[in-house]
Amino acid sequence: MNNKKAQARLRRVQERIAAHPLMDPRMQQARRIVKESQVEDRRLVAAELRERDLPTMSQQIITMVFGLPGLARLNRERIMLQRRLDDLPS
Repeated sequence: MNNKKAQARLRRVQERIAAHPLMDPRMQQARRIVKESQVEDRRLVAAELRERDLPTMSQQIITMVFGLPGLARLNRERIMLQRRLDDLPS
């Protein structure tokens, strides 16, 4: 693969990563709220997510279960392409 093709492919992968549901700002904000909360406060967390119109705990779990493998694959491809580009002469 030549330099231009690798750069174009890397851009496409980066765009797909940016558009991934787990990278959505609303999902990231919801994950932050859950992470910073105490386990005993699940009802309060659920209420806060509802008030802010963020994904529920169930929606987050489903998105993570089905989304993590694809996001991991995209990140592996991104790393591989970046390494390949680093090894190519400019």
